Amino acid sequence: MLVGNVGSESRNEYTAIGDVVEIGIDAVGARGDGIAALDGRRLFVSFAAPGDRLRVRIAAEDRDGLRGTIMERLVDGPGRQAPLCRHFGDCGGCVAQHLDAATYDGWKGGVLRDALRARATVGEVCDALREVWGTYQPGDVY
Repeated sequence: MLVGNVGSESRNEYTAIGDVVEIGIDAVGARGDGIAALDGRRLFVSFAAPGDRLRVRIAAEDRDGLRGTIMERLVDGPGRQAPLCRHFGDCGGCVAQHLDAATYDGWKGGVLRDALRARATVGEVCDALREVWGTYQPGDVY
């Protein structure tokens, strides 16, 4: 059954575990999951990229929101790339190989800024980090 709506289109219809929904991914969360709004709640989807349009099965609900599993990628977001490792998605070791460099940098930089902001040390630290941030590319081996 296909139910639920995304974001401002929400009808306040409850989405249950096992339901399949079509959603658009708005952002990447601190743990690397794509985040969408669904019926007034956050829906976290592993291996999703911002801008992705997906068909997702609702797998669980916890205190943070809903958890979903991708059933079908309908439209790829602009920040998606082919993962560098053939085991991506299976081994669980990486969460962001499907993000291109610009999307990855924006996500990781945002996680760092949020952590520093929580400790009120953002200003000069973020400016200094911006200068060296571009030296790392996802998939680099050291």
